[in-house]
Amino acid sequence: DQVSQCHDQVSQCHGQVSHCAAVLVEAQQVCSSLEAVGLVPDAEVVAGLEQALASRDANPEVLDKAAGEAAELAQQLEEKGHTKEAADVARLEGKLRAASTAGAEAQNKHKEQQAQEEARASVGEMQQVAAALREDGDSGAADEIEVVVELMHSDPSVEDLESAAVEGKKAVARLEGEGKQAEAMGERVSKLEETAVAVQEVKETSVVLEQEQTATQAVDEVLAEAEQVCSSLEAVGLVPDAEVVAGLEQALASRDANPEVLDKAAGEAAELAQQLEEKGHTKEAADVARLEGKLRAASTAGAEAQNKHKEQQAQEEARASVGEMQQVAAALREDGDSGAADEIEVVVELMHSDPSVEDLESAAVEGKKAVARLEGEGKQPKAMGERVSKLEETAVAVQEVKETSVVLEQEQTATQAVDEVLAEAEQVCSSLEAVG
Repeated sequence: DQVSQCHDQVSQCHGQVSHCAAVLVEAQQVCSSLEAVGLVPDAEVVAGLEQALASRDANPEVLDKAAGEAAELAQQLEEKGHTKEAADVARLEGKLRAASTAGAEAQNKHKEQQAQEEARASVGEMQQVAAALREDGDSGAADEIEVVVELMHSDPSVEDLESAAVEGKKAVARLEGEGKQAEAMGERVSKLEETAVAVQEVKETSVVLEQEQTATQAVDEVLAEAEQVCSSLEAVGLVPDAEVVAGLEQALASRDANPEVLDKAAGEAAELAQQLEEKGHTKEAADVARLEGKLRAASTAGAEAQNKHKEQQAQEEARASVGEMQQVAAALREDGDSGAADEIEVVVELMHSDPSVEDLESAAVEGKKAVARLEGEGKQPKAMGERVSKLEETAVAVQEVKETSVVLEQEQTATQAVDEVLAEAEQVCSSLEAVG
């Protein structure tokens, strides 16, 4: 598994270099084309981006910043009437964003490898603790720790890590009950909990990046389809209509799967298809209608990517709230208020690295009880109250994400059903023509 992870990481690094090389080639071409038409100050902006990327280090932050500058330059060129050059710079922006995604994927793989290495190190240290206890004749405590070790393997999942942490806490409690020093074991259990969170974050980031890539690919399909439609319209002399489609191409040149932009483009395509139909250009109207379908599919993919990002953000906020609650509980325990600390830890235990709406709502209910207890003791529970409110807000956000996912999934199912109808209609049409 370790060898497999290393291979994955090396593959990701090669992908980074490949994307950066493609960006540099594109930047050089754009720079030359801008200079050729006398847009020297704009060419200098692109040359500056080249210099920033000369090391081929696919740092997502650097690439995102460069993509933002390219987007700004494309807009300025568009406003000055340099439509072709604006589209060229927008394509460069698209390549920059693709390189940024590749860099983020590589970083995520590295984070995953690091988390798994830390988990294996913790397990190795627990085995040493168990061996020492067995040597001292405490086979019961050693057995409990070995239960934790047996739950782990070379590639533990989030669930494996969380289960191991729960069993580890039991072993720590037993050692403390026997009056033994359980600090080392406790630190290892805490490390397992941290690793579970890290692995979950990697998992969530992978889902977001994968969906973003799917959305970008959907836009690429739109651009390929638009190019074909544009050529077919020009071939039959419908130049003004071809220019409308070319305008859609330019608007999407950056490959940014923004649902609003895509929906607007789909609306324009629908309007053009209707106009062509009214003028008797049935075949060309059908071509433009197919382009409209791809635009709507790309819009759905973009909305799914946005939704996945929102879900990831909500889960990060939930984990942050739980971390702050743990700090509150630790402070109360230090002050001798173990009762209030226990109540807060009940809230923490209800949560895990990937909490559901139900988990968040239950934690908020228990959190309110803890706040009421603190108020009853005359303490100021403002910080705890704010964390509970954040859990309630996060529960709402996660529920909204869930509902949006259902809607988008249903829209995708409906679109696929229409695609099947079109494919079937095409076959029926061909068979009818074949028999005259």
